[in-house]
Amino acid sequence: MALFSERKRLKALAVAEASGQSFWTEDIAVEARTKIAHLFSACSGLADDYNFDLHHIVTRRVSVDLGINLRTLDFNSLSQTEEVDLFLTFVEAAHLTLEDSRRSDLAPQFAEAVNRIFNSHRVAYKLIPEGSQIIELDSLELHNAVVDPVIKLLYGEPKLDRAQAAYMAALKQISHHEAANAITDAGTALQETFKALGVPGKVLGDQIKAVRASGLLAGRDAPMLESVVKALEWVASERNQNGDGHNVTDATLDDAWLIVHVVGALIVRLAGTPRS
Repeated sequence: MALFSERKRLKALAVAEASGQSFWTEDIAVEARTKIAHLFSACSGLADDYNFDLHHIVTRRVSVDLGINLRTLDFNSLSQTEEVDLFLTFVEAAHLTLEDSRRSDLAPQFAEAVNRIFNSHRVAYKLIPEGSQIIELDSLELHNAVVDPVIKLLYGEPKLDRAQAAYMAALKQISHHEAANAITDAGTALQETFKALGVPGKVLGDQIKAVRASGLLAGRDAPMLESVVKALEWVASERNQNGDGHNVTDATLDDAWLIVHVVGALIVRLAGTPRS
């Protein structure tokens, strides 16, 4: 529960917003940074009980990723990091490191608390636990419309276990900045979904041909069906050209996110709603 001054601030904020003002910003106020620094320190203390130096590992992860030499991250250095991109990079690295640690149970609590702080200070970012990714709020609609429904659809469906594993692997590869691997895993998720639905074919291209013939994606709107087929073909093409199986390293994270979203939308359409 927020204390008196914070409750008063939030109440004033709500009143101002009710009059039509907007306070959302991509800047991160020092108060928000300080709260997240306190959160990081608390998680570090709990993780240290397992001889796990969260400060050192997060610092090294960011240093290697950015190619810069950083002093070991602590409360003061995190709270005083005014460069937004660097601060958000630290937050992503902290969540990813917690997920990879023996205290992985702290990761979802960390993400929830970070998002609560962002929201209370109207910081226009959100930490997405799946993949340890921070996204701008203008990208959140796409995430909510595609990624969340896929995760919920695949979870707990035995016949879709392999599709779920591959889709989650794609998200994790993105968090590790492995775009080519993410594209390959997303393609695998689509293949496994097809297999679960009884679509024949050993490779994605053959499955696409079978889908065309079977009417699995058939709908009342023929142009829409054609665009979906083209998207499937593009996924297969991108997997062949940019997938890790061919040692191609020019795939970008934007490429990977696009494939993950396209595949996710297709999985929801294929497996999420009974077809008449």
